Amino acid sequence: MTPNDFHIGDWELEQFLLGELPETRLREIEREVAQNASLKARIAALKASNEEILSRYTPEMVARSVASKAARLARSEEPRRGWSWWRLLPVAASMAMILMVAAVAYLANLKPFGDPTETIQTKGLEAHLRIYRQTDAGPERLAPEEKAEAGDRLQIRYVAAQAAYGVIVSLDGRGSVTRHFPPHGKQAGKLETGGEIALPHGYELDEAPHFERFFIVTSAKPFEVQTVIDAARKLGQAQRKADETKLVLPDGLAQSSFLLKK
Repeated sequence: MTPNDFHIGDWELEQFLLGELPETRLREIEREVAQNASLKARIAALKASNEEILSRYTPEMVARSVASKAARLARSEEPRRGWSWWRLLPVAASMAMILMVAAVAYLANLKPFGDPTETIQTKGLEAHLRIYRQTDAGPERLAPEEKAEAGDRLQIRYVAAQAAYGVIVSLDGRGSVTRHFPPHGKQAGKLETGGEIALPHGYELDEAPHFERFFIVTSAKPFEVQTVIDAARKLGQAQRKADETKLVLPDGLAQSSFLLKK
């Protein structure tokens, strides 16, 4: 698929920014953003537009506008001779856009975009990682397989979804394994729910070549951290396809990974 073949409407792009798409579609768009300059530009334009709206209107003002608009539309569309369904098309389109703006304004007012505690719908999702790079302008969310460099300062965040316990490690191109969560102890850490959770400490990439791959391994029950570390070390020692092969883990453990290329 070429960048010109990939299509996503503004409505779906807004849902992507809010994290409200199915996980498979979120990942698909994230991969496309990493290589599609046009899509990156559209996302930047939407963010700028949302920020402009938020700077002008409070969520309460937007809510009142939506209610007023709905009342006027209801009165204007009272049953009358010659009424037909196609009259509702511009009404529906107008209301959809107003409601989307209201949703963006309300959510952004509660938690700024990129805030580690932002609300994310987790029903039906699997536990997964999100990686941010610290820049002068603030955190920049990275897409899977995006290019990173030695010295980049990263923030690791996770969405637990329905998982209760987890371990987060990373594997680099030299085969070295770094433990990120839990910071200490023999047992997997208790995962927080309710959206995107940031680990308290950042992580700076070193000069290891080729890649840095982050894993989150989860379960409904506690399990040993060493199980995950050993599996990651074994994968690193094998070297072959370590940037794409899954960890060999006992039954009952689920895994998800996030790859950065170097």
